[in-house]
Amino acid sequence: MNAPLATISPATLTKALLRAADVLHLAQDLPTILGVEAQHWTRLRSGAETLQPDSEEWAIAVRIASLFRSLVTMLGTAESAREWLDMPHRTLGSSPRELLRTDAGRDRVFGYLDAVQKYEIKLPPRSQH
Repeated sequence: MNAPLATISPATLTKALLRAADVLHLAQDLPTILGVEAQHWTRLRSGAETLQPDSEEWAIAVRIASLFRSLVTMLGTAESAREWLDMPHRTLGSSPRELLRTDAGRDRVFGYLDAVQKYEIKLPPRSQH
C-alpha cells in the first residue's frame, strides 16, 4: 500500500484485506494467517468490525494487502498470483500459501518477494519455482 501506515483508515485496510483474500482465495486461511478467532474473522467479513491499528493483525493485514498488489504487478493477473501462491517453490521450501500460515513462513515469503522487488529479479517460470 502506498499510503503511510498512519494514514490508512481501519475501514480501508479491512476492505483491502478482504478483497485480497477473496481474489487470492485466502479467505479460508486468513483467520490462521492473522492469528484471529473465527468469530472475529466473521465480524470483519460482515463489516461489523474493522482491523485496528494497535492490533497485531494490522501489520499482517498490511503485508497481505501489499502481497496481493505486488504479485499482481509482477505476474500480471490475479490468476497467476493464485497459481504462484499454490505452487511449491524450491527457494521457499514449500508453497507460499502453506508458509503464510506461520510467522516464520510469512517472514520467508515476504522476505523473498521484497528481495525480488528490490533487486528487480523476475520470478522464475512456473515450472522452475
